[in-house]
Amino acid sequence: MTTIDKILNPFQLYTIPLDDWINNLIAFIVDRFRPFFQTIGLPIRWTLQNIEGLLNAVPPLIFIIAIALIAWKLAGKKVALYIIISLTLIGLIDVWEQAMVSLSLVITALVFCLVVGIPLGVICAKSDRA
Repeated sequence: MTTIDKILNPFQLYTIPLDDWINNLIAFIVDRFRPFFQTIGLPIRWTLQNIEGLLNAVPPLIFIIAIALIAWKLAGKKVALYIIISLTLIGLIDVWEQAMVSLSLVITALVFCLVVGIPLGVICAKSDRA
């Protein structure tokens, strides 16, 4: 590297090793708190596996019809038609199982947000200190 290159691009010589710092921090947290995270992960993993099993147990055609009927009652014909088309395309491009895994992740996150959020909201509403 010439002197001109060093002057024009000092970032090749001087960098902040942010990626190393973050990797070291994550390794530290994982090493120190692994039992805690495993304990928290048990109910989440159990809920996720059950929801995923339920979604994969329902035949795709029944699932599409049920979701379309619910959408039709709640949002109207256009939304129901959109759901039928989009879920059919998901099946036709052969990503139905991956879509059900994604949906189970979203439903599991929703369940745990409600389980934590509703009591926390009630506590915060009733207590000035909280």
